[in-house]
Amino acid sequence: MLLDVPQEWFALALVAAPLLVTLCFVRRIANRPDHAQAVNLFVYPIKSCAEVAVQSATATPRGFEGDRLFQCTDKHGKYCTPRDDDKARLFKVSPRYEGESLVLRAANMPELRLARDAIAARVQCEVLCAPKPLTLLDAGDEAAAWLEAATQIPGVRLTGLPRDSDRVVVVNQDQG
Repeated sequence: MLLDVPQEWFALALVAAPLLVTLCFVRRIANRPDHAQAVNLFVYPIKSCAEVAVQSATATPRGFEGDRLFQCTDKHGKYCTPRDDDKARLFKVSPRYEGESLVLRAANMPELRLARDAIAARVQCEVLCAPKPLTLLDAGDEAAAWLEAATQIPGVRLTGLPRDSDRVVVVNQDQG
């Protein structure tokens, strides 16, 4: 039964499923339907924030390196999605990796640099597509205050997957 699957699998599916759509502009090569060419490639360091265009991406057991390792949650620990009108400002946050740091930028805001290894507090959060809350890492009060100022989302927090979490990639055969 679906609910008997370990919670880590759902975290992995949440982060890995978008890999299948990250290669968002794929075109078939003429007369070769068994081949495709990626013409644009994006990663999203923070789910639902601005994308980062990349020339190449390393595939790891957790998906593309650096893709969707973080998400924003509201004050109740529920994931934030820009599909909700009051959360659309998440698109204005531009995250980038620089070495082992996650760097956040937004208009009229000072840059925020977070050392990835400093993110250690474990919290229960609701994750899109997961049937129950998962344990994620909270990036702390400085990151939360920066995100709230940048997005005007009350109580928003930056949370992320622990490095030791696994990812499961499920291929949807109906999508080709």
